[in-house]
Formats: sequence, structure tokens, C-alpha cells
Amino acid sequence: MRRNIAGVQAAAKGIFGKNASDLNLAQSAFIAGLPQSPFGYTPFTRDGHIKQHLEPGLARMKTVLQRMREAGYISQAQYIKASAYDITKDFVPSRDNPLEKYPWLTFEIEKRSIKILTEIQAKKDGYKLKDLKKDQNLYNKYLTLASHDLRQKGYEIHTTINKDIYDAMQKAKDSFPSYEPDKPEQVKDTETGELKTVMEPVEVGAMLIENKTGKIISFVGGRDYKRQQLNHATSAIRQNGSTMKPLLVYAPAFELGKAAPGTVLPDVALRLSPSLNRPWPMDYDKRYSGLVSARYALAKSYNVPAVKLYKDIVAKRPAKYLEKMGFTSLVDEDYTNLATAIGSLKNGVTIEENTNAFSTFANDGKFIDAYLIDKIVDKNGKVIYEHKVKPVDVFTPQTSYLTLDMMRDVINMGTAAGIKNKLKFRSDWAGKTGTGVDFHDSWFVATNPNVTFGIWTGYDTPKSLKVPWQLNL
Repeated sequence: MRRNIAGVQAAAKGIFGKNASDLNLAQSAFIAGLPQSPFGYTPFTRDGHIKQHLEPGLARMKTVLQRMREAGYISQAQYIKASAYDITKDFVPSRDNPLEKYPWLTFEIEKRSIKILTEIQAKKDGYKLKDLKKDQNLYNKYLTLASHDLRQKGYEIHTTINKDIYDAMQKAKDSFPSYEPDKPEQVKDTETGELKTVMEPVEVGAMLIENKTGKIISFVGGRDYKRQQLNHATSAIRQNGSTMKPLLVYAPAFELGKAAPGTVLPDVALRLSPSLNRPWPMDYDKRYSGLVSARYALAKSYNVPAVKLYKDIVAKRPAKYLEKMGFTSLVDEDYTNLATAIGSLKNGVTIEENTNAFSTFANDGKFIDAYLIDKIVDKNGKVIYEHKVKPVDVFTPQTSYLTLDMMRDVINMGTAAGIKNKLKFRSDWAGKTGTGVDFHDSWFVATNPNVTFGIWTGYDTPKSLKVPWQLNL
């Protein structure tokens, strides 16, 4: 990476690919001459390639050497040897700029690193995280310091990302032929202030997490960074539809002793919403199947049994389990609204949060928070931060096993039965499909003993994923 090379250690790494302590005299003089005109003397162009005309930087290096000789810091022999040294062969070969090749990943690493450095610096000054949360000005002060330090102090950031898997997921995203069609959306012209119609493409976000550690192995931030910079995997908050059912309804009901996989539940016309003068909720196909087991109701993603069971336990505030599993955008009404059982949250949840929550079942009921930054090392090789796994008890192993086993049926004979034919390998997958209100969001989250994967598609401006003929218009 050629951008924002700052500090002697960072410059040594960026220009010569070595530590500052390992530079020879000519290389040291070259770097010492840079501050006077960094852009004029740097050996690299803006796109990271080595310049054709290096004379300004080389002349500046010799000026530094001459002044060192005149001041008595080096001998005449050292001056002659260093001046004659061919420094151009030492410049690090041109490489792809990670910001251009991996924009979502680069900014996500930067954002999370700055957050970590913010907390480290504040802690050094005697402040705790709760102090920063209470005082926005204090938080902004340390955030600014952390941002400066990240760019100036030559830190090495070690991430959890598996490059091969990350590249493969981007390739799959880019080559997928069956995205829903672009749809019109009215937006305000930033120059004229007038409304204009643009065609909005369907977006996608995905995440892959290692269960036992919480490592984020890979993610998909979106379809085209140049069009939309929002990281849909980590920052887009959306309704999670029926993927909510195992998290908020069935697992909590098992944990509270209110149901089991064989419990018989009604899939009939019930009026569970006092504000509506009609049966609610409705199932996806607007049909009813009578009395069904909890296992079958989840496999087929029936809404009525889920809401009815949730109504029976809502007084126990099962949304507290979502808190333990890392849902950060809950509000008071999410704890009491029956529609929360089928994913109708006031705000929503990110793909990272929803996927991470499902890994709880693979971890015998323990939630392990997902993370991207493994460690941060300073320019002297000292580890100033290293992630520590801190499991949180959410469900008993028994509840987790039963919920997992029910979600196997989602893939074996339920709403995700078509998945197996599309896979080129076999694994013990258990998962759940989900569709948001009015088909605004489409989800699939699945876990196996090793990893949990979640994927979402939808339009940035919520609109139906169905085309007109599917809506019977």
C-alpha cells in the first residue's frame, strides 16, 4: 500500500520492505529527505507504481548525504560509497493498492482498528469504555487521536480474514447470474434539489464465521463499491424475517420449559393481533395445515405456530436472549411486540449479528462474539492488542442440540430443501430461511460444526424482491 506512508518505520516498510533498523546509509538518507516534499521525492506514483523519473528523490538523497558528511556524521569514504549505491533496485515492486482491490475490507479493518486504539488510549488515561459512551466529546477526542495514530505510527494490523475464501466469495458474488432486476427509485438530485428516477439494483451481503473462535473468515460487503459504499455485511440494519424463529421463539421456549420439538401447535386462523379485525399472522402460502409439531412448523416456516408459542412466553421477555447473542439495535417494543417473533423488528439486525447469533447453537449454547482484528503490533514489534475470546452462556447444551436438530429438517425437507442439490460437498448443515415484510428481505443462515454462514439480499431502499407477475398484479 503506497497511500499515507508516514513515520520512519512505515516508510521503511512501504518503500524498501524492511524495518528501519535494517536500512543501509543510502536508504536511510533517502527516507530522511522525504519530509521536505513527500509527493515530489516519493519513488511511487499515485496508483502505486514506481515512477519513471526518480531524479528529484535521488538528488535529495545525495543532498542529505552531503550535509551528513559536512556535519561530520559520516566519513568521506561512507559518503562516496552511499552516493554511488544504486538504491532503485531496492524499491518494493509495484503491488495492487488494497484500497482499490479490497475497498470494503480495507475500510472495515480501519474502522475496527481505530475503535480498538480509541479504547486503548482512553484506558491509558484512566477512562473506561462506559466513560466514552457517556461523553461524546471525550469519545471524539480519543477517536481523533486513534485515527491519527493508525496512519502515523506504523502499526501492523493482523486480521482473521482468509484471503482465498474472501476472493472466492467475491468471485461468486460477481458471477451470480440470477439477481432480481433493477427497480426504479426516486432520489433527490444533489445539485438541483429536484427528484429524479434512478434504477436501483438488488444488493447482497454475506458473512462466514468460525464457530469456536468467532473469527470472521470472510464477508461480502455488496455488489459494487463504486456505486454503493455501505458494507451490507457489517453495517446494514434489516428485518431478519423467519430467521428469527429459532433465536427468539423455539430455543427460548425450550429453555423455559414451555415447548419441545414434539409439542403440538396450531396452524389455524387465529386473531393474535387485537388491532386487526382479521386473522393474523398469515403463513407464506396463505394456507393452514391444522395441528403440527414444533419441529414441522419450523421446517416449513409456519408463522401462526411461531407467534402463538411466542405469545405464550413473551411475558418472560425472551428478547433478552437476543441481547446475549449480540443484537445491538433492540428497542423496548421489540420485547413485547408479537410480530418480533417473525422478524419484524423496529430497527433490524446486521448480517454479522444475525449470522453470529446462529453460531451459538453450534457452540453448545455459548455465544462467541465475532471479530475481525486478531492483533495489533507496534513498530517495535510489541503486541499492543490481542483479541481474547469471551464466551457468553445463552442456552443449555440440550436446548442448543434440539434447536440444531430441528434446523437440520429445514434443509432436509423444509423451506431450504433445494440447498443440498446445489452444494458440491456434504456437511452437517442446520439452518433457517427468512423473508421480510412484503418480501423486502431474503435471508438464509446456516451452521455446521465448524462455521456459520449467513446471506441476505434486498434493495437498499426497501421494496419487494418479487416481480409483478409473482405478486399477481
